[in-house]
Amino acid sequence: KAITKSVDEKALNATRVSLRDKYRELIEVDIAHATRLKCDEQMWKFVFYHRIDDVKKRLATLSASLQEPTKQQRAEAALQELRTTLKAWAEDSKAFYASMLAWILPACGLKLEGFLHGELAGTGRIGDPP
Repeated sequence: KAITKSVDEKALNATRVSLRDKYRELIEVDIAHATRLKCDEQMWKFVFYHRIDDVKKRLATLSASLQEPTKQQRAEAALQELRTTLKAWAEDSKAFYASMLAWILPACGLKLEGFLHGELAGTGRIGDPP
């Protein structure tokens, strides 16, 4: 018999949001130090990437279930629920990163327009010494 672990999705997502907010606090306290510690990369990996990977695995499982007539109706309902959840999560993530940019860019003397038009390409990472 295969052993499966039960994961409380709501608790896991609440933990991810809490971790995301803690990373943000670290970045806001000392952006240069946070950059040296690669807090942005760690936040992406632990808060965002693993969730995306989980969704990809669930989609693969649901895709296989859609091919089986006895599981098709249940898989379609689960797929719709996953789409709804993913859409809400994507909107939340977008708002989070927009708020980070709204804080980080002025704190570093930069403007969003510079990023949008590629004017800052090759200038290094925020917080790097000149």
